[in-house]
Amino acid sequence: MRMADKPGGMAASPTDLWRRVRDLPIVSLGLAAIFLVTFLVIQVGYSARLGVARLEVSEAVEYAIENPVVDVPERLLPAIRAVLPTFDSNEMFSFLKKGRGAKTGARHQARFDPMVQVALARLDSHPFRSLGVVPASPFAGDFVTHLAVHPSAAQLAVVVVLLLALGPLMERTWGHGLFAAMVMAIAAGSAGVFTLVHSGSDRPLLGAQAVLVGLSAAIAARFARERVGPLEWLPAAASVELRLPAWALAGTGAIGAVAAAALGRGALPGGLDVVYGVTALASGAVLGGLGALGLVRSGLEARFGAPPRVDAPPRRVRSARFDFDEVRALRAAGHADEAFERLGAEVERSARHRDAVMMFFEMAVERDAVDRAVPVMLQLVREEMRRGAVEVAVSHWRSLSESAPGARLEPALLLRLIPVIRQEDGDEQAVVAIQQVLAQSAKGLATPQLVDLTRIAREIDPDAAVEAARLALAADDLRREHRQEMVDVVERGEEKEDAIPVVAPQKLPANPFYEEQDRSAFGEAGRDLGEISDPAHLESMGLPVVADALRLTHARPLGIDAESLSIDVEGRGAARLPIASLLAIGSVGVQGLGPRPVVITDLVIEGPRGEGPAAPQVVRFRSDRYDPRRLVPRAESALAALQTFVSEIGRRAGAEALVPADRVGSAPIAMFGSLEAYESELLRPAVERIARS
Repeated sequence: MRMADKPGGMAASPTDLWRRVRDLPIVSLGLAAIFLVTFLVIQVGYSARLGVARLEVSEAVEYAIENPVVDVPERLLPAIRAVLPTFDSNEMFSFLKKGRGAKTGARHQARFDPMVQVALARLDSHPFRSLGVVPASPFAGDFVTHLAVHPSAAQLAVVVVLLLALGPLMERTWGHGLFAAMVMAIAAGSAGVFTLVHSGSDRPLLGAQAVLVGLSAAIAARFARERVGPLEWLPAAASVELRLPAWALAGTGAIGAVAAAALGRGALPGGLDVVYGVTALASGAVLGGLGALGLVRSGLEARFGAPPRVDAPPRRVRSARFDFDEVRALRAAGHADEAFERLGAEVERSARHRDAVMMFFEMAVERDAVDRAVPVMLQLVREEMRRGAVEVAVSHWRSLSESAPGARLEPALLLRLIPVIRQEDGDEQAVVAIQQVLAQSAKGLATPQLVDLTRIAREIDPDAAVEAARLALAADDLRREHRQEMVDVVERGEEKEDAIPVVAPQKLPANPFYEEQDRSAFGEAGRDLGEISDPAHLESMGLPVVADALRLTHARPLGIDAESLSIDVEGRGAARLPIASLLAIGSVGVQGLGPRPVVITDLVIEGPRGEGPAAPQVVRFRSDRYDPRRLVPRAESALAALQTFVSEIGRRAGAEALVPADRVGSAPIAMFGSLEAYESELLRPAVERIARS
């Protein structure tokens, strides 16, 4: 089906647009915008005032030097020493002060004091001092506002470039809120240490240099010897492979921050100028490094962030550049092993080469080594999402789910995929994705993710919506405006639970036949449906009928209540089978129906009532045509869900076990080499025996 033929396929919904915006480093971009706007406002509105302040301070300094009899305030002494370093120890000034102080001191002092007050007042009103951290006269707000003020264009340029190189990486790692909190903590903490160490200083601390050093230290501590991509958040850089060792990125950031501190000098008069802030830089590095480690150990990073892709450093230097055409030629020439290994080395280094990843995945499936390809396929899905190719990402996710149902994508990304999965593949596949998200709730889904999951699942998987809503209501940080919505979902779900009870999962014995149960073909497309017979009886229950010796119909289970079993027959819709009509039930494993064994569940039901006996009917469920996890959401696996549901049907119906105990042995599912072997050896004799009895 084309996108234009689907509801909502013509344009992205507001929710999708918001999710795309939310994936951007909005805090880093916002800080950069604030820095730029603040700089422009100061340059436009205060540049003339700063020039006047410099002139007035210079005049006061010159007057003090020319008239040494005046008493110079402590605040002005640094500016005088900057012009005349020997001012305090100059013997000529000392002699003049002693000899002339009594006669002329009062007159000069009366003129000098207002001059100093005006100069310092004008200087103090400028944002470089009113928004900066001045240890001699600190204000609480200055510990944050100094972050946005940069005295020179060169300093601002270096800070913005470094912020957009370091910030997005850590913002994705920590999440927007946690990243913003860490930036504020580093800024305020480093300024606080600076104020304590230099408590008497009258020179302001300005700029985001300490935050940049803190982010550099966080990258070094968090990613250690791994390789990271600083520009992956840029759509324009989606096709550019730029992976740097974390230490190189962190070192560049730290050196650039020190250079930015130096570039901020020279903005204010002489000895009253902006400080380098070495103490602030050092304390910012400590705060950033310790903070990154603390967020990992506390679990906050895992809860609020989405750690980006990182690569371990290569063990050896590759001797030649990867050539995909050469690998393809090797495979065509019959050298599949060599082609597979070369593909593996390339895609494990970088998952950006789409064709290489897809070929590697295809070959891994052929070799029954899909586990090796799962990490790179997951990374390819992430790459497609980052590029904005959501439909392509869904296609990759579908291939991965079919061959490795146990593979799990991050909940935040999977939630973005579900609406497109529903458009492309229908509700059933969307439910599979919903169940995958819900299965990760034990690892701690963030509360906003639970709210999103509830809203998505409300229409197509009410049970999952209820479970997600309950988890959201149990969270301490659920927003007030979402609480009533979650309560309504839970209450509606409880009303439905009264009509169709939820099947409780059972603990089942170990299963040698299905050791990799989640990798089986649950939910895959299988062969065409078989034909069925006996119109008079099966049509009365809503089942389609044509001739077949076994009187067989294929269906999918939907649920069970006290009196009936709800099923869905392809091409005919929903129907109900009375539980009282079930005579026998059993599940077996059958090979030859697909790439992996398929679990066949057959329900033997009563034949049509009439004057004489009639052969029983058979309703068949195939595991490759439905996902049993929808029926038993809390089961440990798809196979466990199927067995639990079948066991519950048998218990409620009091039905005979179709599979004899000696065919099961120590495993809960008997194995047959083909469908024909199962039907001839077990099913047909059992149906005939039931008919005779």
